[in-house]
Amino acid sequence: MSKKNDTPDLDAYLEKGAANIFHAYVFISCLGFIIDIINFYQSNKIFYNNVTSVSITVIIYSLYRFKRLNLKTSFGIILYIALANVIIDSFSDLFSPNRVYFFLRDSLFMSFLLTLISLIIRKTHAIIITVIYVGSVIAMTLITKNIFLQESIYLIILFVTAYAIVVYYFVGVIEKSILEREKHTQIIKEKNDIVNETNTLLEERQQQIEEQSEKLTSQTEVLKDQADLLALKNKELEQLNKTKDLFLSVLAHDLKGPFHLMMGFSEILEKEFNKLDDAKKIHYINLLSDTSRKTFNLFENLLIWTTSQSNAIANKPIRIAMNGLIKANIILFKENYENKEIKIVENILQDCFIMADENMIHTVIRNLFSNAIKFTPLEGQIYISCIRGNNEILVEIKDTGIGMDEETLESLFKIDKPESITGTSGEVGTGLGLLICKDFIEKNGGKIWATSKINNGSTFTFSIPATD
Repeated sequence: MSKKNDTPDLDAYLEKGAANIFHAYVFISCLGFIIDIINFYQSNKIFYNNVTSVSITVIIYSLYRFKRLNLKTSFGIILYIALANVIIDSFSDLFSPNRVYFFLRDSLFMSFLLTLISLIIRKTHAIIITVIYVGSVIAMTLITKNIFLQESIYLIILFVTAYAIVVYYFVGVIEKSILEREKHTQIIKEKNDIVNETNTLLEERQQQIEEQSEKLTSQTEVLKDQADLLALKNKELEQLNKTKDLFLSVLAHDLKGPFHLMMGFSEILEKEFNKLDDAKKIHYINLLSDTSRKTFNLFENLLIWTTSQSNAIANKPIRIAMNGLIKANIILFKENYENKEIKIVENILQDCFIMADENMIHTVIRNLFSNAIKFTPLEGQIYISCIRGNNEILVEIKDTGIGMDEETLESLFKIDKPESITGTSGEVGTGLGLLICKDFIEKNGGKIWATSKINNGSTFTFSIPATD
């Protein structure tokens, strides 16, 4: 593209300047007419002459403002009205003692008028106004026979004529300068046209390059999308591998122990049943029942988690009252926490409603409450609260248990670092429960986090968007 010319357009600049002079002149001339009206209100001729001049000036200016007349025509008419006003005022009060004073004032005004009309309208008007004014001076001198005018008329004529010639000459110089500038501008314009044509060709070439670049960009984006898809598939594959590894780890380690215990207890009962007293039999049956129940819970968590990872669990959100869901879990684990003489402290508000999958949230609360019981010692306390926050429901389960160190805390909710901590009564786990909690909470648009310190208990908190 061609470089923009920083020099303003001369014609526009001069036209703006002429318009500003025109506005100022109309204001000043009307003000002068009004002053004469006030000063000479006793002279009817001068009074009516100035009133007429003001009226015509305002009418012509209004026509200009409403785009009925152009600048030069409007300015020319108003300037000749001012000239007529000066001459009529002079001949209306020829024999006034102040006539010479007003004559000198009008002479200065004529010099100003001569300059304006030559510059803005046309230089030939300088000669026309000079002839009219000199004629009026000669006529005034002959009629009034004023001594000052008789003695000064030659100087007045000489001065006015010389001033008119100087104005005529310098306006001609200015017009010539403008004409030369216009020619120079035309040459520059022609050169700019050539530059513009060259730039147009360059732009067309640039357009072709951009189109080719867009095609390459489009192809690059396709390749990037494919690479992103491949990376996503690799991430999913990596996740599946971690799921498989954890699944095998649970099967190889965490399920092996309980099965050995059940097999051991069963073998003792099978071989030594008749030799054992009733207390021993009940003891082994209770151990077998407890191990079976814990193994079943482990299987259940494992099944839920693997099903969730394969996206086979459908999310069916409904409106849930959290106070009812939490209280149901407290009742469910009543035997567990009463056996350890744990005190449950509740702070559950009634207006806590969420829109979520009920089975998923029930599973989350069940896992967190079960963990709190597991890691709280005898005669400990568990605090359960449910409050309404900023457009969300916050559920907090806090225990006075054994707590966790920083390393264990950071490994929570991570599939590649599941931690299994033994409970205060020898309870065992796989760490799968917290992975399930994180997965289910996030699927329902919430967040889950934990805080803990060794021997100062742990606090697990999750948030779910609230509903009315």
